[in-house]
Order: sequence, then C-alpha cells, then structure tokens
Amino acid sequence: MRIAFDGRTIVKGKSGVGNYAERAIRSLLDIDDQSEYFLFLVEPCENLEAPNLTKIIIAGYDKAGRNRYWENVLFPRFAAKHDIDLFFGPAYALPLLPRYGKFFQTLPLPKSWKYIFNTRKQIKYVVAIPDVIGIVHPETFTAKMRMWQRVFASNAAKVADAIITISESSKRDIVRLFPVDPAKIHVTPLSVDESFKQNHSPDEVRRVRTKYSLPDKYILFVGTIEPRKNVAGLATAYSLLPHDLQNEYKLVIAGSRGWYADTIMAEIDKLNISRHIRMLGFVDDKDLPVLLASANLFVFPSLYEGFGYPPLEAMASGVPVVTSITSSLPEVVGNAGVMVDPFDFRKISDEMTRILKDPNVASDYSRRGLERAKCFNWKATAEATLQVFQEVIARR
Repeated sequence: MRIAFDGRTIVKGKSGVGNYAERAIRSLLDIDDQSEYFLFLVEPCENLEAPNLTKIIIAGYDKAGRNRYWENVLFPRFAAKHDIDLFFGPAYALPLLPRYGKFFQTLPLPKSWKYIFNTRKQIKYVVAIPDVIGIVHPETFTAKMRMWQRVFASNAAKVADAIITISESSKRDIVRLFPVDPAKIHVTPLSVDESFKQNHSPDEVRRVRTKYSLPDKYILFVGTIEPRKNVAGLATAYSLLPHDLQNEYKLVIAGSRGWYADTIMAEIDKLNISRHIRMLGFVDDKDLPVLLASANLFVFPSLYEGFGYPPLEAMASGVPVVTSITSSLPEVVGNAGVMVDPFDFRKISDEMTRILKDPNVASDYSRRGLERAKCFNWKATAEATLQVFQEVIARR
C-alpha cells in the first residue's frame, strides 16, 4: 500500500490530535515495513524517520483557505502522480470535493478534474474523528470552533470510506449526530508511551523539579486551561480540602492557556487560594513523565473527553487518579481510579482527602492504575488501524 498521512497537526507545542497523529504514524512505522508512507507536514519533524517514510513539507499552509486548497486540489494531483492508495486524516479533515464525485463522474471533464472529485474512488479516504465535543458540549467551545468541528466532522462522515474513533463513547456520539452506518466506524483505543512506565533517575527528577520549581508534595492536573477541562471546578474542590492538606499538598496545574482562560483564572483568584496553586504553563513532552510520577495525586474532572490521555498516563506512572464519570473516561480508568460527577465539588474534595490521608488507599489505587495501564499499548492500536486500511483497500 502507498499511504498518505496528514501530519499537519504534528507541530511544536502540539496537544490533543497532534499527539495522536504523531503517535499513530510512529506506531504504524514500527509494525509496517511493507507499505510506503508519505507524511505531509507544515514544519520539520526530525525525530520521525523510517526507510519507508517520505516526509513532505507543505510550507506556508497556515491559513484556512490555503489548507482547503491543498486538501482539494494539490493533494489529489500528488496522489494521482504517485499512485497513492489511501489518505489518512487523523484530525477530522478530509477534502470537500469528493462528496460530489458521483455527480461529476457523468460530466465530460478533463482527467485532472476527475481526480480532484475522486470520481472513480481511486483514492480511499480514512479519517479519525476522535470526538465531537464542540457539538455535544457547545458551551465549552467558541462559535468558530463549534462551526469548524460540525462542518469538518460532517463532511468527513460523508467522504470517508472508514472512520476511526478512539472510544465507544465517541462512536455512540458520532452515530447519534451523523447519518453514518455504525459498521463504518472502527474503535481503536489509544495507548501510553513507554516513557511513562519507566523509573526515572534521581538526576532527571532533580532536573524537572528544579526547572518547574515543583513543591515537595502536590496534586496535579494536566490539560489546556479551557472551560471543558473544568479547571475552575478543580480549584473549587481543592479549596474545600482541610487546611492542613492545602498546606501539605499544593495544586499544580500544567497546560497551555486556551480560550476563556482569563475568565477561568479570575474565578480561581476569587477562591483566595493562589498561594497554594502553581501554574506551570506548557510542559515539554520529555518532562511530563517525571512531572506525573512525582505527583501524589492526579485529579482530572473534565466534562468530556474523546479518550482521556492524562488519566491513563497518570495510572501508568503509578499515581492515584480521581476523574469524571463522563464520556469515555470510565472506559479508560475502569475500576482503577475514583470517578465522580465533575460538578460535585464536595465529592471531589472528599475523595481527594480520602486518598491523601490514607496511604493504604493511595497505594491500592496506584497498584490498580499500573495494572489497568497495561491493557493499552500502541502496537495493538497500530495493528487495528492498519487492519482498517487493509480492509478499505481490499474493497476496491
């Protein structure tokens, strides 16, 4: 197979779908040396190399119009020239024009135009729709972000020969929101990198602790500061902890500032616990395993997740987890963590208190989390993804 992989989200400071895209292509290259991969990037990525990988920089495509032009015109021409069998879009986006292919198939158009409309299905399209958060929880997205997700997820559902999503929760949402055959949707759960499963050297721990001025003991949250992540709710739950625990365990919040971050920070300031909170901002990928492993407790009261990477990474690091009983999070955490209503701040606080005050409880959840994390591995994810590609190609 000759596979084109859309890597435009693989950029410095990536999160969410960017991390998924990079891990997906890396794991595919690890298991598949028979196919030829063409990875399209908007900036160099030196740490991705393989004998069967060709990287192509599409410089300057930082505007919406230019991206749509590449998807709908330039890529189909490239695909025709290089005999591409399949295009994989790991971040919702597929070209718009192929949805009109049946209509244009009957018209006397030049061959180059018929490629653009994919009239003969010469290119197979597979797309990942990790979640539909902007539709399920529109209050947590800006109007522009809601429109973007609705337009692109809807188009992808129509154009794609197969859809990949990352949890049964997301699959249910996609089936409910779009007229798509459930058999067309394949669930390929994500996994956790080996870096979260290893012991860290004292020098590495010291380096990360010094770099971020970490307190001796802390409760950790990792995620973008935006409404869906419920960071203000977490701070409220923390403010309800007994004062002795607040003095002993600081609240460390790691993540970039997203939309509505100023309002969220203003809400947190009103709680008068700023002296107990450490805001780290964006954390380098190489530092995150130590940051997690050094935490005493990981709390993630998100309102909705397509999968829920941070709790899985925390479990793999041996850290007790408190998270939400919403969306995909129960699929990831199982009985290895504490799951609560994300709006029940008193319950969140009580569970935090229970774990922090009882070493046996903390140790039990740490053990359970380590065992649960073993159920997820990138090899299985890659094999499931590759099987989808093969089945789509076989239907030609």
